[in-house]
Amino acid sequence: MPLYALAEYEKVKRITVPVIDGGIMLVTLDSTASHDGIIKKIIEIKEMIN
Repeated sequence: MPLYALAEYEKVKRITVPVIDGGIMLVTLDSTASHDGIIKKIIEIKEMIN
């Protein structure tokens, strides 16, 4: 199972993260945002939930 998917558009970035029971978490960021730290934090939260 993938950890996350990142799609970058002209004005936004979208992070898609699979969660328990087949659900997904969608996070959108400004296109200029640094996504590395945000993805790490999302993964930490996901692991606490699971």
